Amino acid sequence: MIYNKKGFTLIEIVAVVIIIGIVFTIAVPMVSSYILDSRKTSYYGSISAYVETIQSEYDMREFGDYIDDSEIMLVPIKLIKLESGDSDSTPFGYYDYNKSYVVIKSSVYTNEYYANFLDDANYGVSNLNINSISKGSIKNINSDDIIGLNSFISCVNNKYNLNDNVFSFNGKEYSACDYRIYKKEYSDDYQCSGNSDIPVIVMCEN
Repeated sequence: MIYNKKGFTLIEIVAVVIIIGIVFTIAVPMVSSYILDSRKTSYYGSISAYVETIQSEYDMREFGDYIDDSEIMLVPIKLIKLESGDSDSTPFGYYDYNKSYVVIKSSVYTNEYYANFLDDANYGVSNLNINSISKGSIKNINSDDIIGLNSFISCVNNKYNLNDNVFSFNGKEYSACDYRIYKKEYSDDYQCSGNSDIPVIVMCEN
């Protein structure tokens, strides 16, 4: 009995390698794009959940009294516990809690909310009105575009100390003038435990 032992020729092998290379060249960017898009969608969902919770908590005065038209309020997301999906991480990394907060601006007709979110992979959003945020807003940003909360308040000997740094917001300048302890009636009795312990900060227009 005679067996046919003919194998692949060099040309056939090269052709197969080229075809595989072409498939990978097309497929890898498509898969990477899909993964990135999925991560941005998840990140957007997380931002929306935080903002919606902060809106509700502000309405219920969990941050103390309402602010007036000459003030803004900085609410760290670290203080907020979501009903579901609560996590220290984003789809890209871990939250930089010093630079992840929501700005509340009081208005005659309705309050405005602006999102600052950043993770350690430098993905997030910088001072965007929540009404204009979408998954397309999530991008790699310069971390210097978001000023840290500890620029305005620090913990010294277990007491909060307001700093003089200026916060520029929508063409106006603000300085820290008060702070609130989340879900506590009196802020003065609170003992802070370090610079990572940041309360709700009230900023007054200069």
